[in-house]
Amino acid sequence: MFMLVVDVPGGVLSRAATELRDRFGWTIALAEDGVGCLGHLRSQRWDAVVAARTVGHIGGATLLTLVRSIQPSAARLLVDEQDERLPSSGVEMGVAHRVLTREPSATTLRAVLLALDAAPANVPHDLQQAIGRVAGLPPTHGILSDLRDLMEDPEVSTDRIATTVGRDPMLAARVLHLANAGFASHNVVISSLAQAAALLGVETLRQVVIASAAFSAVSSLDVARDVIEHSQRHGVAAARMAASMPDLPPHARTGALLLDIGMPLMALAWPEDHAVLREQSRRRGQPLHEAEQEAFGVTHATAGALLARRWSLPKVLARMIDGHHLPPLSEEPDDRALGFRVHHAVQTALHPDGVDVYDVVVLDGLPAWVQ
Repeated sequence: MFMLVVDVPGGVLSRAATELRDRFGWTIALAEDGVGCLGHLRSQRWDAVVAARTVGHIGGATLLTLVRSIQPSAARLLVDEQDERLPSSGVEMGVAHRVLTREPSATTLRAVLLALDAAPANVPHDLQQAIGRVAGLPPTHGILSDLRDLMEDPEVSTDRIATTVGRDPMLAARVLHLANAGFASHNVVISSLAQAAALLGVETLRQVVIASAAFSAVSSLDVARDVIEHSQRHGVAAARMAASMPDLPPHARTGALLLDIGMPLMALAWPEDHAVLREQSRRRGQPLHEAEQEAFGVTHATAGALLARRWSLPKVLARMIDGHHLPPLSEEPDDRALGFRVHHAVQTALHPDGVDVYDVVVLDGLPAWVQ
């Protein structure tokens, strides 16, 4: 692991970084200010950059904004030793992949960076750069935190939940859209956030917020609209399918919404080449993920899973995304196989919305539980 630490001399981060270097052989560089940080960013590539909230006269969020511009592939951590009950600012959550509210030990830093997959194996640098350029989910972190707290109150009202989600009008509108498209019964129209909370439940609503924010972030990318629209259409079709399968856990519907979230990232990393692959996939009937693997050594499933880990989305969602093109071999389902099961059900459905033009092959010899 190559990690750049921006902290005052003798600070907590500096001491933790030194321990990581001594215990695990990580390559560590220390910068005491913005000038030093800039020099290190220009001299070599870093897997992670960890910054204190303030270093001299420069804020850590400002430094991480610089990191995202120069080396977007690096995992970005901000150590903000404030009262953890207070929300971090939107700017911080937009540029930092994770905000730590307590002084981190070497063990904590290592665990966080491994969870973020800060040094992913066999992921091309171009793709890592594309994933790193995607903004975080600023309004969502606070809303998700509040929803998590509300879930612990057995007497919480649906109006209070609606007020929490409604703090971001654009997010609220997309939540209603996805709730109707992928979660609600076909003969029920969800017209308000309070109704969505009552019908879906707080935990499912929280999962829809995650998916809604992810779609919002990806929609802002400089990528062909048909790629983004395809990933969303496929996600909605998959969520509908998951909702119709009563034996699936609740998080399967959210994972289904995000199965193709990595496709716009592939188009962002290799715009011309990926466009050619998409056209060839349509014309030849070759599954797109196979063509991606041949051309780039990686697929949109891997890209989407890495994005989910960088955003600290629930691990089960990252595993579903990662495995939705991998035919399971075991006789018992797991999270990776769950993604394949939902995707396979969509592929074999006769509903027009369930036809994925990029993956037309129906596989034989699958375990019975997939069918």
